[in-house]
Amino acid sequence: MDTPYGIFEYNTNNFCSYIAYQTDTSLSDIKHKSQITYLDNFLTGLISEDNKIIFVYENEYVDKHYLEDYSAYYVTCFKLYRKTSSRVHFFKVDSKNLDYKVEFKKALNGQDTFINNNNYLGYIVIRPIPQTFLAKVCLKTYYYNNRLKKYTITKDYSVSLFGINLKVESAAFQEQDKILSACATTSLWSFFHAHPHNAFSLPSSSSITRSAYPEENGHHREFPNSGLSTDMICRSLRAYDFAPEYFEFSNKTYDLIPKNDKLNLLREYIFSYCSSGLPLILGVSVKDSITKKDKGLHAVTILGYALKDEEESSQLISHRLEKLYVHDDRFGPFLKITFGDNAFNVDLDSNDSVTAHHEFENELYLPDTLIIGLYHKVRIPYDRIKSTCLDLQKLVSDYLSKEKQKVQQSEILKMFKWDIQIKQNKDLKTSILNSTIENKEAYLTQSWPKYIWSATALFKDQQIFEMIFDATDIDHGDVFLEIIPIDDVLTKYIVAMLKVYSDDHFDNKIKQNYSIRNQDNYVLGVIKYFRDKESYISTLSELYGYLKIPNKIKDEELKFDAIINQCLIRLNKENDYSDFHFEIEKNNEFQYIWVIDKEGFLCIGKENNDSPKGHPTLTDGMPARIGGQIRYDKEDNAWEVDPFSGRYSSEYTNEEKRSFIDNVIKYKFNIYFPKEKFICKKYNDR
Repeated sequence: MDTPYGIFEYNTNNFCSYIAYQTDTSLSDIKHKSQITYLDNFLTGLISEDNKIIFVYENEYVDKHYLEDYSAYYVTCFKLYRKTSSRVHFFKVDSKNLDYKVEFKKALNGQDTFINNNNYLGYIVIRPIPQTFLAKVCLKTYYYNNRLKKYTITKDYSVSLFGINLKVESAAFQEQDKILSACATTSLWSFFHAHPHNAFSLPSSSSITRSAYPEENGHHREFPNSGLSTDMICRSLRAYDFAPEYFEFSNKTYDLIPKNDKLNLLREYIFSYCSSGLPLILGVSVKDSITKKDKGLHAVTILGYALKDEEESSQLISHRLEKLYVHDDRFGPFLKITFGDNAFNVDLDSNDSVTAHHEFENELYLPDTLIIGLYHKVRIPYDRIKSTCLDLQKLVSDYLSKEKQKVQQSEILKMFKWDIQIKQNKDLKTSILNSTIENKEAYLTQSWPKYIWSATALFKDQQIFEMIFDATDIDHGDVFLEIIPIDDVLTKYIVAMLKVYSDDHFDNKIKQNYSIRNQDNYVLGVIKYFRDKESYISTLSELYGYLKIPNKIKDEELKFDAIINQCLIRLNKENDYSDFHFEIEKNNEFQYIWVIDKEGFLCIGKENNDSPKGHPTLTDGMPARIGGQIRYDKEDNAWEVDPFSGRYSSEYTNEEKRSFIDNVIKYKFNIYFPKEKFICKKYNDR
């Protein structure tokens, strides 16, 4: 064609005619391709009856991946193949009469027309080769975005159509060309496009195939390529910095597992990773449901799922999984396949999907292999987290059921269901920031690893709390990090159960030796959290305020660039200070000052009136919690303690100061100086 572009109203004949010209393929062959039938139904499913679709084609489009494949193979062919591709863009328009060519010319002159993001449906890149010409398909999805109902993995693709900036939310799909790529290579190509952690330039089909072969490949021909084995798929994943994990459901290990349990295990893996935004590769054995004839092995890329609405008896949300959305190079993007008794049914009759060519209507996909490509720093497997949640739930519920007054609590705990997934630190903290939970600062300011296993407990489909684990730790480490309340009232109720169980069930020997670990779960790590952290460290902020650096350090508090130390005594609960007394100084040339330091120690010193050197001199300028002064009140014959340190206490509210000072008197001064009397008189805001 002698024009750089063209614009037409979409129908199958027009579209196929354009492809036939660009690829030297007969119109009849194109119209009978299952992928064309699928894409036609997919496109028309994106619009309503009141809309039409028009398509704009670019005759000369440089596709990076085809260019790499061209240089790897097609350039050496005797027949001359073009090195440039073509690209077709799709837009929905109202049914009213429009001169589309005039409208497009207006758009190219910067005027507002229907050529915009609101109407953009996506694009298809056409390779200039016969038969297998679908190079890159990025079409708008049906916007499944609820993790606990329907969900698909997508990303934004930015497009420049002759300088007109457009965007489509999708996941790239391509057809195998049967020379440089077979179905496994195509599945890997879609996997790399959809994966959120791909920190590399996206590879072409030829690059993926080459990466799958060993360096010393003496007898296998790379091109034309007839397919990749499981080992070859994993080798390619490693080449692009992913850590592969795979599960072969057809091997002897899984033969002993009952059929339903095997499918549920498959559901668990798919849901826990896919709901985390991570694509998976599913290897299947294709079988004719009528003739029972095996049609060979096939690979698809899992990019979404749908859950049942009705309640399941299982304690795992993942067991509700009933449909998958996959990129299948024999059909197209986001093909819906449905769980059957022991296989997947290719579902081609709903608006989620399309009606395909009759030759595929009676096919079943029998699950063979599931391959997960994880970012290499994610080391803790899903199984350990699942076991931790289920084992802890059973242990505590069984413990509570032994007491009559706690049977109801036990039954409620048994009804909890678990939603398990991987999260990134930044995503977790963003969700906390946007949530309604109390005391967000306590969680947002914690230092957590980049990748986290999240196990959310649900009661009647309402989120109650979230347990988080370090996904990057070693197997026998203290993987459990924190419990985050979502429903504050119910979380406190559950935490109280866990605390009682932790305190009562594990004896001192186990308490002292936390190196004892169950190899299948991290229950003891959770117990350690509730026994140790809850008993002291985590309560310091609640009792005496959060840790903060002093507001300022005065010049007179320094000597030779070091802070002067005026701390007379640093008191902790392990020493006996019952014989210690303050010496009353009648001249009042100084006052006593105090502060609670990082570890919860009470630090006391003197501050002279003529040369005030304050609270930072008690802590070497290090962070502390709350501080103030101590003055002897002759009228009450007692020591008056106040919380008015300008360096450490100024940011607390008046209510917080009252609470903290009461705790300091009760848990510090009264214990360390039992022969003295300490009071806190009524004070104004300062």
